[in-house]
Amino acid sequence: MMIPAIPAGYQLGACFEGGIDLAAAGSAVGVSVNPMQGQIIGQIMSQYYHGDKARNMLMIQILSECAAVMSAPGLDADKSHCKQAWPQCAKQLQRNAQTMGVDVPEWLTAAPPTKGWGSDKVEL
Repeated sequence: MMIPAIPAGYQLGACFEGGIDLAAAGSAVGVSVNPMQGQIIGQIMSQYYHGDKARNMLMIQILSECAAVMSAPGLDADKSHCKQAWPQCAKQLQRNAQTMGVDVPEWLTAAPPTKGWGSDKVEL
């Protein structure tokens, strides 16, 4: 049984088309979100993270954290939801960037980082 990642699982809801989608986020990481809880939290998040620009910040936060986890020697990315989150968040961030007419940072590619990415160090 997978343990839900809260609030990171909620942040993942920003990585789906059309706003905050907690049901899709839960499905992506193999957990179910209580429908009533998901509705309430989704409404609150939509108020605080209204629009693509605000949701982009959530996606960049998730992708930054995942880049660190996935590339750092000694950390086990399999114990996180990063492998499930990366493709969805990177794809949605790219879509939002195109709509807004801006570029995403070069490191935000469809392919997630690997161990040692961004550094010549082999240990933490």
